[in-house]
Amino acid sequence: ISSGRQHLIVSGEEMSTRFGASEIERLRAFFAQFFDEIRVIAYLRAPHAYMSSALQEVVKTRPCSLLEAPFPDYQQRLGPWEAAFGREAIDYVMFARDTLAGQDVVSDFAARVGLPPGQVKGKRINESMSAEVFATLYKLRNGPRRSKLAWPEERLVRVGRRFQQFGKQRFALADTVWPELTEAQVADIAWAEDRLGGSFPAEPLRPDALVFRSEAEILAFADKNKAAIRHWSRRLMPWREILRLRFQSFRKGR
Repeated sequence: ISSGRQHLIVSGEEMSTRFGASEIERLRAFFAQFFDEIRVIAYLRAPHAYMSSALQEVVKTRPCSLLEAPFPDYQQRLGPWEAAFGREAIDYVMFARDTLAGQDVVSDFAARVGLPPGQVKGKRINESMSAEVFATLYKLRNGPRRSKLAWPEERLVRVGRRFQQFGKQRFALADTVWPELTEAQVADIAWAEDRLGGSFPAEPLRPDALVFRSEAEILAFADKNKAAIRHWSRRLMPWREILRLRFQSFRKGR
C-alpha cells in the first residue's frame, strides 16, 4: 500500500482464510482513505504440496486422514479479494522455491515490494516434521481408540514442541496417497493456473526422503519405531506429567 513516499505492508496467511467478502471490502474501503495505490500479492502453492503441509499441521491437534486433508480452495479464498480490489491489483505468484528470489518467500516478497536486500529477514517456524513424528501422530489421530496410557504416542502428545525434536528422517508423500481430484477441484486448479500464467510444477521428491506411498506404509512405519519412541519419551517427559497422565487414564478406566 503506498501514498506518495509512505508505504505500509500488511501481511498474514489467515487473511485468505478468515476474512469473508464483507471484511475484505471493509479493509479495502478503510485503506483507500489513506493510500493512492493498493497491491495484493498472493503466493499459491501446488495442490498436493499444500495438502501435505496442511495435513502435518492438522494432525498436531485433531484427527485428519489422507482422505480429509484440506484442499487449497483457491477461488473460494481469493475470489473475494478480486471482487474487492479488482483483478488488476492482484499479483499471483507461484510458491515454488526454485522460482522465488533467493529461493525464499520472504526475500521474494521483499524484492517485489521494493525493499532493499537484507532489510527483511524471515524466521522459519513451521519446519516439516520428521517421518517418525508424522507417522506417530498420524497413527495416534487415526488409529483405533486407545484406552490405556501404555501407548507411547499418547504420552508424546503432551510433550508439546519437544516432540518435534524426535527423528531425523525426512519424508514425502507420493501423489498416490491422495484421493482422486473431483471435477470441482480440477476446475479450481485451472482457475489458479490461469491467474499464474502457467501450470503448477510437479513436487520434486528429495533423494534422501522416505516416501510414503500409502496410508498402510505410514502406519507400518509408526509401528516400526514404537520402541524407539517409547524410550525417547520416557527420557524426555517430566515425571510429574507422566503421573498426571496415568491418573487421568485411571479415572477414565473406572
